[in-house]
Amino acid sequence: MTKASVMVRVARRLRALRNLPRLRRTPLFDAGWYLETYDDLAGLVAHADVRNQAKRTARAAAMHYLVHGADEGRDPSAGFSTSGYRLQGWDETGNPLLHHLENPGAYAPLPVFDGTRPDVCVDAPVVLFCAHQALGQQFGAERSFLTMLERAGKAGLAVEVVLPHCHDAAYLAACRDRARAVRLIPYGWRRRGKVPHPTTVAALKAAIHDSGACEVHVNTLACDAPLAAARAVGVPGVVYLRELPQEDAELCARLGFDPDLLRTTLLEESDRFVANSAATAHWIDPGKQLEPGRLVTLPNRVDEALFDLPFAPQKPLRVALISSNIAKKGIADACRVARTALRLGLDVEVLLIGPASADLAALGPLPRNMRHAGYAEGPLQALALADVVLSLSHFAESFGRTVLEAMAAGRPVVSYDRGTPPVLIAGRGNDALPAAGHVVPAGDVDAVVQALEHLLATPEAMSAASAGGRARARAIQDEAAALEDAQLYANAYR
Repeated sequence: MTKASVMVRVARRLRALRNLPRLRRTPLFDAGWYLETYDDLAGLVAHADVRNQAKRTARAAAMHYLVHGADEGRDPSAGFSTSGYRLQGWDETGNPLLHHLENPGAYAPLPVFDGTRPDVCVDAPVVLFCAHQALGQQFGAERSFLTMLERAGKAGLAVEVVLPHCHDAAYLAACRDRARAVRLIPYGWRRRGKVPHPTTVAALKAAIHDSGACEVHVNTLACDAPLAAARAVGVPGVVYLRELPQEDAELCARLGFDPDLLRTTLLEESDRFVANSAATAHWIDPGKQLEPGRLVTLPNRVDEALFDLPFAPQKPLRVALISSNIAKKGIADACRVARTALRLGLDVEVLLIGPASADLAALGPLPRNMRHAGYAEGPLQALALADVVLSLSHFAESFGRTVLEAMAAGRPVVSYDRGTPPVLIAGRGNDALPAAGHVVPAGDVDAVVQALEHLLATPEAMSAASAGGRARARAIQDEAAALEDAQLYANAYR
């Protein structure tokens, strides 16, 4: 560590110590909420003297927020949104909560952004949609949330949105384009043994009352606070299922639940469910015992513009893994695919399309026929870089939105036989549509390379997979469109 960096750290800590009394006087900083919401901070007070535990805990939490938390985008309580404060136009360096305490009328602590969707009937029923996250980059669940809003808007409903945070102005704009209003209210993910913090539930209850919502729809099973608020005011809570917990040990570990207990908890907390696939529907209701209307299956829909994206394979063939570039998405497998293809002399370039990540850096130097192409702003931009798409996840994808997007764009897919992607690619054997690519045994990198070799050597197979993918994607789009709105928004249609 350089002398200059030490001086910077000392200066930051001294500033934090000067501001500590002011922070601890304001109700907009809640040490208990802060530590409950960010469970990675549990070690802050692990060795504190038990006799002074409460005092030391509050001080440690406040110092963390002042020195690190605000810069990391963390919220100090359910009553103040760090990212929301910045999105209102405050672009200075420093701590937004301290700025608010010095300038209380400058910006709202919990902003409500007007939506820009013009065609909302004044008397339309209101549905409140709660996101699970809105980080700086959009992946499958975040894009699916936008399609949730679009669907409700097309059904003639008034859409209001709650984001727990938002670190992407473009994503906020996308939500506003599809809604009457967008609120920033901090809340975290569920954790076994913890109930949602009372101040979080109170803030969400106020949003339900203020919006006049007749239903609360929650994106993914990760968040319990919106469901608690909905129950408290007597409004139905609807969960959109996008995970297969029995196949995702990492998710279960993060939430602290085993799959069976998580299912039981969700059945107690939620009035209805919208499953994105037959697999997620089976997970929540394995015995098909739920009462009629409590569970519907709605496949993901993708951007219609993908169907018009030209398909003209290049040389070398661009083989892409489009993901968040974390280990469980199979980036190391893609690296092995590239090395094997290089050894065999296949004319392919393997692309990793997605953000930089620690897992990507851990791979070390990539083979010369492989490169990191960076994050693409959306599926159109990503798929314009690809001729063939890989699905190599180490867990069972509950749907496989990227696979469906590739199919809509006419890109053949090579997928491990795991989760729902194989069903998207080849169906269940009950239709005559061509397969959208190849399904190979999970973990079998050599089989992936053999599938690529077949596509390279057989142009007619490449064309058939492209056409088959588009036909299958169209059928899935039509299936989603055919689901009656009353099945999704039952309370709004009474």
